[in-house]
Amino acid sequence: MFGLLASGVRVINVDQTWIGDTNFARRKWRQRGVPNSVAVSTVFPRVSMMLAISTVGEYYCSLYQVNTDSKMFCLFLSKLAEKLTKEDKDWRANTVILCDGARYQTSKESQTYMRALGFRVVITAPYSYASSPVEYAFAFFKSVDINPGRQKTGKK
Repeated sequence: MFGLLASGVRVINVDQTWIGDTNFARRKWRQRGVPNSVAVSTVFPRVSMMLAISTVGEYYCSLYQVNTDSKMFCLFLSKLAEKLTKEDKDWRANTVILCDGARYQTSKESQTYMRALGFRVVITAPYSYASSPVEYAFAFFKSVDINPGRQKTGKK
């Protein structure tokens, strides 16, 4: 990876997380002996987030309400490829996609699709959070209450 970065290649880290609720206040520092619980358990529709962050500060994001599978990953990649082409027609020459090896990323369907789109891909070892900058973005996003006004988030 260091060799790629030293050669000027842009690395785009792509991953997915799900957002099970919109108030992450239960994830907080507390004094010893004080419970870290929330009095009311609120259930919201599950939202998934696919996020791509590049080494030059670009980010690309999609929110959706279905489980992430190879089809969703390929859809995200197709839109990402369209966006990258609008920004730079020669992006394939200087861009590498970094994935964490999730099943939907390493499936035959996804691998075939990434090759067809012209993506060069690097797969990290499973659970390599330190080598996946997108994980830090997820951690930051989930560290705050993203719906302080308690706006309705469901279909009702």
